[in-house]
Amino acid sequence: MELEKMREQIEGLNDEIIALLAKRKALTLKIAELKKKKKMPIYDPAREERQRTAISIKARASNLNPEAVVSFFDNFVAYCRQEMENHWESLH
Repeated sequence: MELEKMREQIEGLNDEIIALLAKRKALTLKIAELKKKKKMPIYDPAREERQRTAISIKARASNLNPEAVVSFFDNFVAYCRQEMENHWESLH
């Protein structure tokens, strides 16, 4: 029974992580709107590099493999960037 309880906890954490990722994506779409108004590019490599460094530091401090966590974020940021570009194109 202990295993099932732990698995339920993991499922709950997965739900929380997905909810947070959805909030993060929604915020990036608002950022896309603001960037369009200000005629700013969506892609900001310097910002992404600063985020990558901060995430690596936080991962290491949380006893997580920084490369694995950064890789996850790189994939999610690329997905959000594509969603921002799609949203940008749909704006009038």
